[in-house]
Amino acid sequence: ADYWGPDKDFKLPRPKNLPFLPFNKLDPKIGRVCDVGISIRGGVIQAAKEEEDEFLMVENKTVFKGKSSQAAARAKAIQRKRVRPVIQTQPQNTYYQNWNPKAAKQHQARFAHQQRTFLRTKFKDQMNITASWEYINELQKQNFEKVLLATNIDRTAKTIDTVGKLKAYEVAYDRPSKLERQLNNTITSLSYNLTIEDKMLELIEEYSKEKNVVQVYTSDSILTALMALKTSNYPWDFTIIKLGNQLIFERTEKEAVAGLSGSAPVQSYIDILSVLENTSGNMPEDEKDTLKLCHEATLINKNFVAQTARGVEKSFNRADQTKGAHTYRLLKLDENTQILVRVELDSFVRRGDEANDDLVLVKAFNEFDISATDWRKKVDTNKGQLLIGEVRNNLCKFTRWLSQAIIAGVETLKIGLVSRVNQKDASRHAILGVETMSVAAAKSMIGFKLNDCLSIVKALIDEIAKQQDGKYAIIKSQYKQTLRIYRLPAVNSEDQA
Repeated sequence: ADYWGPDKDFKLPRPKNLPFLPFNKLDPKIGRVCDVGISIRGGVIQAAKEEEDEFLMVENKTVFKGKSSQAAARAKAIQRKRVRPVIQTQPQNTYYQNWNPKAAKQHQARFAHQQRTFLRTKFKDQMNITASWEYINELQKQNFEKVLLATNIDRTAKTIDTVGKLKAYEVAYDRPSKLERQLNNTITSLSYNLTIEDKMLELIEEYSKEKNVVQVYTSDSILTALMALKTSNYPWDFTIIKLGNQLIFERTEKEAVAGLSGSAPVQSYIDILSVLENTSGNMPEDEKDTLKLCHEATLINKNFVAQTARGVEKSFNRADQTKGAHTYRLLKLDENTQILVRVELDSFVRRGDEANDDLVLVKAFNEFDISATDWRKKVDTNKGQLLIGEVRNNLCKFTRWLSQAIIAGVETLKIGLVSRVNQKDASRHAILGVETMSVAAAKSMIGFKLNDCLSIVKALIDEIAKQQDGKYAIIKSQYKQTLRIYRLPAVNSEDQA
């Protein structure tokens, strides 16, 4: 033969009794073709089960044995969301706590770090409500939301008159200094004038001729306290005298508190600055300790204004008769209601000539717990974050400052950062820095809406306008954002007149 191999007529005999595994063309893997290690029982082939760990599939693609790091992390995150561990925030009353006090204390101590309880100041009632007082109503959140006001109230506000003297702000305090500037204690006591000044009496007589309009006469301290009611936790009160269509808002005199410097009686929390009113941390439980901190903060602000505003002097009307400077502004809430408010001015910045003077509001945040906050380490590198934290912890106070600036027509705020020189000495302070902020930036920082704040004032005015002539007490309780209204009994005919 000319070729190699078997003969062309050769036929391969078919094997007999040789078992074969079934084969599927669709299966991409080829397993055992022939296995002689099986047994035939009753004509049924039973193959032994063997794992194919050493089998490798021949393909062009790279085979990944596991997920990628990103996919694995994503899968773990989904799994954690599906099954969240239950954290026990309060100790459960187990059976052994009923008869074993020691075990109960140990059980409570075990979960003490998970219980978020903070100390809050326990305030006393600002007014002693007697049986002769007649309860009128309590204004709540739903009463304020129903009030409709005019638009652009701040733009349509008018300046009726400005009285007193004002000194220019020293721009040098805006620049950082290597050495701490000491705060001068030129003012050591607080004094308040509860009587209505002659200028306000003249305006009351002038505007009382308008019979179809409700006239409201107030000061900036009372008006801003009402506007910041939604963020207020401290208790305060004031009185309203109603004479026809005229409403006069007045302060309420309080008794002096022992341990505070100065012989003048301490007013309600409307007249003094609060300290960490909106903080989520601990505060002094005794009201006297909180009142001392508020008294310190108020003196710091007055001394800060006196020290930074010592430039050229600018005189207004009645400069010799008035201490400081005040402006009288007219706000029209709607066609039938308008407010005449006296606003205190702090200083101004001269830009060229006197005609271009810009009014500024000068205020200060103060630090009393140096060991906990330590502003000196943050004021140079992270002053913005420090200021945001103080605004969050003192939201009510900052809202009152912002309301005062808008009512007075001021467009710039000068916010000082003042700290104690020694943590145990509340009489010595240092100026760490000053931050300049526009009113527009301050409004966007806290989401301030003027109409929402003035709706509280309008709801109170509408409620008093429906009542008969007389004197009314407005009481705001601690940690509540509501106003209770009482009608006070008339003493005699002379007081009514």
